[in-house]
Amino acid sequence: MIHKNVKTDFCSQEYLPTVDPTAFIHPLAAAIGHVNIGKKVMVAPFASV
Repeated sequence: MIHKNVKTDFCSQEYLPTVDPTAFIHPLAAAIGHVNIGKKVMVAPFASV
């Protein structure tokens, strides 16, 4: 799952994660908000970034 972060009082902007094409995010993992997933990175099942 790749999602934008939610707007809050302390962060009024929404950010979408940046994911390198060589990276793999498992369907049961989550990447949310202002994060960068680099080259050849694997985000394992049930992990949240």
